[in-house]
Amino acid sequence: MVVYKDECVFTFDNIDSSFGVDVCLKCYIGTSPHPEHDFTAKHSRLNHHTAFLNIKRITKPTPAKENVPKKLAIHAEDDNDKYEYIYKFKTLSADQESEFLEQIQHVIQSESYSQQKQSEEWQLELESCEHVRSLKLEGTENRLTPEQLSKCSDPECSLTSNLWLCLHCGNLGCGRKQYDGSGGNNHAINHFEKSQHPLAVKLGTISAEGHADLYCYACEDDRLDPLIGQHLRFYGIDVHMQKKTEKSMLELQLEQNANAKWSFDETGDHVSDFTGMKNLGNTCYLNSVVQSLFAISDFTDVFKANDPKDSVEGGPLDLRTQVNKMKDGLLSNRYDTISPQMFKHLVAQGNSEFMSSRQQDAYEFFTYFVEKLEKLDSKNSALNVAESIFGFQTERRLECLQCHGVRYVQENQLSLSVPCTIMEDPSNPGQFVEVEFSDLVRTFCQPENIELQCPNQECPSNQFVSQVLFKTFPRVFVASVRKFRVVNWVPQKVEVPVATPEVLDLSEFKSKGPQPHEIILEEPADTSEQFVPDEDKIALILSMGVSHNLAVNALEMVKDASPDTQVELALNMIFAGDVPETRANSGSNSTNLNSEDLALLQSMGFTAKQAEAALKSTGNSEQAVEWLCSGNYDTYVEQTDANPAEENSKETSKVIGTNNQLFSLQAVVCHRGLSVHTGHYVAAAYHTNKSDPTKGRQLYLFNDEKVTLCQENEEFKKTGYVYLFKSI
Repeated sequence: MVVYKDECVFTFDNIDSSFGVDVCLKCYIGTSPHPEHDFTAKHSRLNHHTAFLNIKRITKPTPAKENVPKKLAIHAEDDNDKYEYIYKFKTLSADQESEFLEQIQHVIQSESYSQQKQSEEWQLELESCEHVRSLKLEGTENRLTPEQLSKCSDPECSLTSNLWLCLHCGNLGCGRKQYDGSGGNNHAINHFEKSQHPLAVKLGTISAEGHADLYCYACEDDRLDPLIGQHLRFYGIDVHMQKKTEKSMLELQLEQNANAKWSFDETGDHVSDFTGMKNLGNTCYLNSVVQSLFAISDFTDVFKANDPKDSVEGGPLDLRTQVNKMKDGLLSNRYDTISPQMFKHLVAQGNSEFMSSRQQDAYEFFTYFVEKLEKLDSKNSALNVAESIFGFQTERRLECLQCHGVRYVQENQLSLSVPCTIMEDPSNPGQFVEVEFSDLVRTFCQPENIELQCPNQECPSNQFVSQVLFKTFPRVFVASVRKFRVVNWVPQKVEVPVATPEVLDLSEFKSKGPQPHEIILEEPADTSEQFVPDEDKIALILSMGVSHNLAVNALEMVKDASPDTQVELALNMIFAGDVPETRANSGSNSTNLNSEDLALLQSMGFTAKQAEAALKSTGNSEQAVEWLCSGNYDTYVEQTDANPAEENSKETSKVIGTNNQLFSLQAVVCHRGLSVHTGHYVAAAYHTNKSDPTKGRQLYLFNDEKVTLCQENEEFKKTGYVYLFKSI
């Protein structure tokens, strides 16, 4: 069971706060006992849990450095060196501490929520290897004594930290020597060179949850051992009794990533009126999107801070509770910095990319997050919050160039991705000509010729002109600008300056709809045959731990085989990696796409749908890259959307959005780097100056933990990626 011991589930009060955190000894939920927002009392009132362990952390004073030379001692600093932890049993009834000694010990020894989730993210990155799979510990257990496990086994070495246990023989050696004198004396790697035993576990990283750093010297990489608990037990180490004492490789890497900042112009010190967000390693994409959203009143007004007086509790797995918590954390002015760990993990559930610790595309995260918001409880006041705030409709007009019949296709949208005109400045090599944001929308809305079979049976034409305009407008208009060009078959992000107007007027892009003189074409008949899998066969495949998409795709690929052999054939293809994860379009041949090509294109920053469409249209990854970067995906979507036989059709009779056509810029997510999956994201957002409202609307830079006052300049024009405009 997860122990929420580092932070309150409902607020950002944590163990460093003046009142600390109360951990329920019944369900291990962390609550704040702060008198002004006492969620401990609320939790007890609603759940009848009365026994808690209060945890407070106090920073130890830094000892004065002595100039007296000492014998070299290598020691990896951990939390116990920097902090003092104070544990105190408390009860809201008549509970006795002696009744909860086991639970108290469990709370103290367990990993915190943030540590556990970071370890899980790291596990997603790791793989096993042939050396792990072939490891067999046979014979009598080689139980090591506490003394043997306390220091490096080399007789001339006295190191007691950064110790690595050989999983093959139980030898204990210190880590690699670093250039700055830290790390160790190389005794673990020396043992590998002599014995050729490749697998070693870092002792101080073993936790009660079964996490531990495992390194393979033969592969020269971190590895995953699914049987790590069993293998450590051979040497007398019970992982369930372990307490993590040293930072893992993940934590060291995340610290390095969090401290690696890309330069953005900043003026002045941190503005105390605003709250920053900790970078959890590679979470600047999430931080920038969240700060941008909470700069918009249309968004924040549909949420309220969690209230200890409410009769409903929610919790760490309730999306509304966690969004409410984010609002309170960012807008209450009670915190200098907050950590989005709980929010990130909940929102990312079900998505392997966002669950990982890798850098992600900020625009993809925005679209993913608003889709999550659409699934909020229908009884809640923020029903369809995404649709009500960001929703609008586009209308595509399709005209046959021979019979001049027309069709109108409406699509519900929550945002747009618009192409950017890229022209190098002839007078300034390496720089690009500035473009106006309105011109980018104009380019998106301009007519273009496409191939589409005319549904008029008397017309043989397959030539149409297509134009997309706005049928309605959103309250908050979100658009990403695609600043990419292809260099040696690889899409490369470039810094094209985009100028945003003081008032963005979209009225010229308003669709007029069907006209009295137009000949309206009938919808083409649906002649496709949708594959319907056998539910019993699906259930068998799902029982093997396979995702539903893979199961359906695999069964469709073997549908012509004997019914008795389809499940076995499907599983063989899945385990061989021959089945794409992405669900195929009805009537398409996308189930035959190469899974490696799909993965390659997605690693370049393209979405799964873009990758599938490109491979379906071109047949190989090289041509697919050029096809995507040439803007063909939009045409592909137009053609499939225009045909209701395609699964992707979004035609609908429901009208969403407003008639408001004027917008002002509220926030910009900026990105610096050659790829959306690398580099660094920040947010620039307009807020009223809280300290001096007479100064009115000012621009602030949200660079993870640091918030500063800034000015619009060329840098923000060049690095702008996702733009959020508010209706005026």
